[in-house]
Amino acid sequence: MQEFDYSNETSNDLYDAVDGLSYEEAVFAKAAIEKIKEEKEEKKVMKFKKWFNEALFPILNEFAAVSGCCLKIDQDACGGMTVTLRSKYGVDITANQKQMHMAIAFADHIAVNKWSGADEVELTLIYGIPEED
Repeated sequence: MQEFDYSNETSNDLYDAVDGLSYEEAVFAKAAIEKIKEEKEEKKVMKFKKWFNEALFPILNEFAAVSGCCLKIDQDACGGMTVTLRSKYGVDITANQKQMHMAIAFADHIAVNKWSGADEVELTLIYGIPEED
């Protein structure tokens, strides 16, 4: 048997602790909380990047090589990844390329473009960092 107990016994203790803080203690506590949140966000970005590099990059890189596409990957300021596959001949994802189907399914945004004056078609996949519930 497995049991996962997520009951929150600390919330009342936290309110009691905060209620008795002096102004200086409250300032230090707030700074400590902000630092913890910042570190948690940095870890979240690093975890996402590690997942992307281990799970999606090999699939996207292999697909680009097999299909003769130019692969470009950009990471935005929030840690999300924008993948662009460019080709003069279009981007064809066959039924046998199941891993590429999976990579597309993970994308938060999918766009296919042929910009005015361009001689290439672009498939853009945007992967955002999952929000916490």
